[in-house]
Amino acid sequence: MDVKVYVRQLGGASLARLLAVLRPLLPFAVLERVDDVGFPSSTEPLLPADWPQGRAFGPTMELCWERQGACFHTLLICEQPPAARWAEHLDLSQCEAHRQLYYLWGPGNVALGRELEYRALPPGRGHPQLLVLEYCDPDTGRLVFAREVEMQREGQE
Repeated sequence: MDVKVYVRQLGGASLARLLAVLRPLLPFAVLERVDDVGFPSSTEPLLPADWPQGRAFGPTMELCWERQGACFHTLLICEQPPAARWAEHLDLSQCEAHRQLYYLWGPGNVALGRELEYRALPPGRGHPQLLVLEYCDPDTGRLVFAREVEMQREGQE
């Protein structure tokens, strides 16, 4: 698996166009801003103007962004190299990939002051979980990079 991390600075309009094109491959997202966290459904558009930080992900790739001044620092994690204007940042092909499940904030969690809506997940009783691929150095076992792959409800593996 020749997974690589690519990096590029994008303007807001360019990032919005890229997200629109890739959205069918990225059914899950975690969106962040100072006053909110969002978990939109796969049919909702991802608008960097509304969400200065986020990540959209699916089985084959992940796209992460964070506003830095007028531009967005953007990472693309995938097997297929993107357009030539992306710079290779990190080669993960020599790493061992391990699947890891993490629990997300559950229903009724009063610490956040409100209940989070996981609109990308079907309604159900299982606790929301995030599946992450952790890329580790095969010699030391150290974590090199992690990428989000999907969200699910507990018991739906």
